[in-house]
Amino acid sequence: MSTATMQPPEKVWAEGDPELPDEFRDLLIRMLSYHIENSTNPHFNELMAMLWDRCLNLPADEGTRAALVKLMHQEVEHGQ
Repeated sequence: MSTATMQPPEKVWAEGDPELPDEFRDLLIRMLSYHIENSTNPHFNELMAMLWDRCLNLPADEGTRAALVKLMHQEVEHGQ
């Protein structure tokens, strides 16, 4: 078992900080773009409803169903 603890970041960048590494900036833009795409997709709610239905009705056991419900909860939050 790991004994590592969360450490505060060495540096916190402000918006527009010229010292923000390009690789990190690119990662943030990619991640936020995916979230924006979800939240502005007119079919997002329909897709989530279909996936919720499948996650609740198709798993063979309660453990799998519970894991999928947790995952879907996170996906819905991402879309919000």
